[in-house]
Amino acid sequence: MVLEVAVASGSDAIVTFNKQDFRGAEQFGLRLLTPVELLREIGVLQ
Repeated sequence: MVLEVAVASGSDAIVTFNKQDFRGAEQFGLRLLTPVELLREIGVLQ
């Protein structure tokens, strides 16, 4: 259901601790990020 909502809402990414649950999300134009990766990307962590 999370993948469906992400696609339907036009999200850019799914943030999750378990990327394995969302294998194949890239085919829908979604990026998969861990919380740490997201925080680094937005500049909160180095």
